[in-house]
Amino acid sequence: MRWLLPLGADNSQSKVELYAAIHRDHRMGMSLRALQRTHNVTWRTVRRALDGQWPEPRKNQRRKESRLDAYKPLIDGMLLADLDAPPKQRHTAQRTYDRLVEGHGADGISYSMVRVYAKDRRKEVRRQAGVGPDAMFVPQTHLPGAEAEVDFRTASRGRSKLFFLCPGRIRTFDTRWRSWVI
Repeated sequence: MRWLLPLGADNSQSKVELYAAIHRDHRMGMSLRALQRTHNVTWRTVRRALDGQWPEPRKNQRRKESRLDAYKPLIDGMLLADLDAPPKQRHTAQRTYDRLVEGHGADGISYSMVRVYAKDRRKEVRRQAGVGPDAMFVPQTHLPGAEAEVDFRTASRGRSKLFFLCPGRIRTFDTRWRSWVI
């Protein structure tokens, strides 16, 4: 039921493709009214397509400035200082927000703005400083069957005592540990 859709709701094709489809259907003999219904557009769009006009290019959306933009360098500085600080002395989002409000008069920002920015930015700052998980990763290679673990067990019955090794875990071809319980 295409007629239930709002105008322009069928956005599965670009405007250039839409104009080409309107041209094609008009050459096949469809009326202007039928073109409107078929392509779910207004009569102005049909008229523009048939007059040979190209669709106007999309306007680039200018990024809306945030109230937090003025304080982002301060937050980044706090995050950089936290790299050298012990874990208990690092800035939490609440502490960062409190310092901005008290020390820098940041009344126009909210705690959630600071929390979201600090959460995303903290990872980037650590990665840029070479402290993040990328710097700590050590690649390991294991050949199939090259590693194994065995357990040393004893069993006693009466006066005799048996000592034996039993397989515990062995690394297989798919690099997962297989365990045997004895």
